[in-house]
Amino acid sequence: MALSFTLNTVQSDDFSLGGHQNQVARDVQQIVEVGDQIGLSLNVNKCEVITNPATTVTGPLLQSFEHITIKAASRAPLFRGPTL
Repeated sequence: MALSFTLNTVQSDDFSLGGHQNQVARDVQQIVEVGDQIGLSLNVNKCEVITNPATTVTGPLLQSFEHITIKAASRAPLFRGPTL
């Protein structure tokens, strides 16, 4: 599986994605689809979208995550979530 953005960090069952929210949304959707194929699911109750104050999060999947606004965020949104 190849994600579209270069910032993708994986450690155990946690991962981080970064970039424009359209890229992040596509990557998250791909993670959900591939996870379904191998019996894994994304726990949206533990997922976060980190944005700067000027960003309006659009799209139902990203809107379902907890939103955290950071004033110093220069490249937002950043998504972080567990794979299980």
